[in-house]
Amino acid sequence: MRALLLSGAALFGLQLALTPVAQAADREFCERYARTAREQLQVARDRCRGRIDLRNARWESSYEDHFRWCRGVSFREADREREIRHAEIERCRG
Repeated sequence: MRALLLSGAALFGLQLALTPVAQAADREFCERYARTAREQLQVARDRCRGRIDLRNARWESSYEDHFRWCRGVSFREADREREIRHAEIERCRG
């Protein structure tokens, strides 16, 4: 009986480990994310005038908006947005 319980617990643990779970980004990560988003906006304004469309949420100037958005998504999704902004800036710099 004990062996059956242990194997059941092991199977449950394995199932949890293999189940993709979108974990929301934590506070510290989102603080860095929001600061970086603001810094990237400033770089885009300074170096990419007219070559990047800054009229969408990706380029929002509000720290609070970026922070709140980040807290509602996974680490992966937030990091993807940061990477997209970075790539757009790199493209415009040629």
